[in-house]
Amino acid sequence: METLAPQMPAGVMLKSARYLQDGSTLSPQRACYRIQFDGPVSEALRERVTELLALERLEVTRNVPGQNAERSIDIRPGLLEVTAQEDRVEWTLAILPQGAARPGEVIGALGLVPADWLYRVRRTAVHFG
Repeated sequence: METLAPQMPAGVMLKSARYLQDGSTLSPQRACYRIQFDGPVSEALRERVTELLALERLEVTRNVPGQNAERSIDIRPGLLEVTAQEDRVEWTLAILPQGAARPGEVIGALGLVPADWLYRVRRTAVHFG
């Protein structure tokens, strides 16, 4: 890691590294996100986090690329964790073979307008396996 660290872009900290067998690859398994608010998280948003976690299904509609069509998908299986902290909401998404939930979809499911909040979302970690 000592030889890799100087090659990282400014502000990027390398936390771990591992050697792979020839021909081996790693794929992202989970991604963690945070949206920071200017003040405390409202009680209504805390309740929505609880409601969201209790759902068995969470359907979102996506446009089908290259077609003038939409499809509905269930993103709940990939929503592993959502927590409301004092001034932020954090969530962890599984990256499944069929894809992953998008941060804007999670924001919308929380009852927020994605266009108003998406610029404040930060990916805090990606876990490979």
